[in-house]
Amino acid sequence: MSRKVNIVGQGLAGSMLAMELLQRGFDVNIYDDGHLSSSSMVAAGMWNPVTFKKLSESWMASQLLIAADQTYRRLENKLGIAFYHPVELVRLFQNNLAANDWEEKSVHPELSAYLSDLRDETFAKEFDQPFGHGVVTGAGWLDIPKFLNGLRDHFLDLGIYQLRSIDEMQELQQNHRESDLTIFCTGWRAVNSGLFNWAPVIPNKGEVLTVDIPELSINRMVNFGNFIVPIGENRFRFGATYKLNEPDPNPQTETAIEMISGLREIYHGDVSLVDHKAGSRPTTPDRKPLVGEHPEHPGMWIFNGFGSKGVLLIPYFANHFAEVLSGNAELMPDVNVNRYWNRTVQSHASLVSSFREDH
Repeated sequence: MSRKVNIVGQGLAGSMLAMELLQRGFDVNIYDDGHLSSSSMVAAGMWNPVTFKKLSESWMASQLLIAADQTYRRLENKLGIAFYHPVELVRLFQNNLAANDWEEKSVHPELSAYLSDLRDETFAKEFDQPFGHGVVTGAGWLDIPKFLNGLRDHFLDLGIYQLRSIDEMQELQQNHRESDLTIFCTGWRAVNSGLFNWAPVIPNKGEVLTVDIPELSINRMVNFGNFIVPIGENRFRFGATYKLNEPDPNPQTETAIEMISGLREIYHGDVSLVDHKAGSRPTTPDRKPLVGEHPEHPGMWIFNGFGSKGVLLIPYFANHFAEVLSGNAELMPDVNVNRYWNRTVQSHASLVSSFREDH
């Protein structure tokens, strides 16, 4: 395959798509601004196959888990670095209703593979949990900065990575040749793209802390509304917040204070703040990715909209998209960006409003 592919953005989506295309023999070039505004670099990297709000299996969870496990293990071996951490997730119940719902649904065929009500006495001692807890299998976390830096080094070794400003990357639209493919993997910045500004990418700002908890020794993740991810040496990734269309991209001191205060309600040991970061996830009204070719500009494509579940979604859909571009598959209608083509500004605003109410 000799067709040239320009990938704009070396976040998780762009990087993993590049690896799939390289594996199939495409001539790939990657343009990035050095992660200066990449939500991937500040994300906690957590994945979870269930949705707690309605306690149900996440969309396509079983297929996504298989693809993610195979892909991340293969790339760990290729890059020679460890970034993939499958670990169980402990969910602390907030009331009796949540505990009873868990007990009932944990035996349903849809969820029995993921939910357990077995009690872990370590967590019973460490955290206040009058209503108990359950355990999610098939969960884990990805060290995204380590992974992306390893991939960037790999791309540099191949001579296919170019550092460009955002303005320079946007110029690729104007200099595009019809014989090439240009794929925008620019996350929330797609809302500013002249070609794909009609696609409803909704910036969803999240703030994540790194905290030191010297007396807490656990090897599982914890969710109590927010989450705690053990990253080694008694340090933990702690988050995350959700704010749609938040204009201020910077982390807010009051948010960190509020989050740590909430943690101290269930954990009474020492907690100290190490780091505080913010980034905007590229979410969509139906919580499904945006993949496909622009209907009026042949050769201009988008691979975006993976939101807070990008770690789980991207391996599967990077493979699927690469198969589409290779001529071996048809693009799934559920993720085709053209499902939003020709929608009016008013209907787009309605979609955003609906997303806000349901989130």
